Amino acid sequence: MVARRTRRPAGATNRRTRRAAQEVVARITNADSRNQPNEADSDAKYMNAKQLRFFRQLLIDKLNGFDENAGNAQGKLKAEPKNLPDELDQAAEEDNRRTLLRIRDRERKSINKIRETLEKLDMGDYGYCKSCSYPIGIARLEARPETDLCINCKDLEEQEERQYGS
Repeated sequence: MVARRTRRPAGATNRRTRRAAQEVVARITNADSRNQPNEADSDAKYMNAKQLRFFRQLLIDKLNGFDENAGNAQGKLKAEPKNLPDELDQAAEEDNRRTLLRIRDRERKSINKIRETLEKLDMGDYGYCKSCSYPIGIARLEARPETDLCINCKDLEEQEERQYGS
């Protein structure tokens, strides 16, 4: 008789997987722990003032990085289109331009998302899932500070997107 494997619900892990994930998070956070918030600080409250300052600075740095890149992309897009004699060169140049436009559009969306997140930080709603209102978690926020969904809700959203194609 063949044993059937059942699929675990999103977020369910065994002890070995959980321990391995904790070790990876510990390694990442200990690699550069100068400015990173620590959940085991003297004030163990979730999203304390030190953590909020850290994430605000992280978001501002990310926003400034996008602003610097935006100027470079803008200059390339405004540059005079080249008159290339070869059709393949023209097609390659057009493809490069289209790629730059796509990157710029993605950066614009990210900038808007970061600004919304900074507003949430000012209102005191930062770090909590907009869907289930549970804490998102420090490790997830370090990886993607502008997120507004916890990992379980994000997994569910992605499953629905795959299933319904929206």
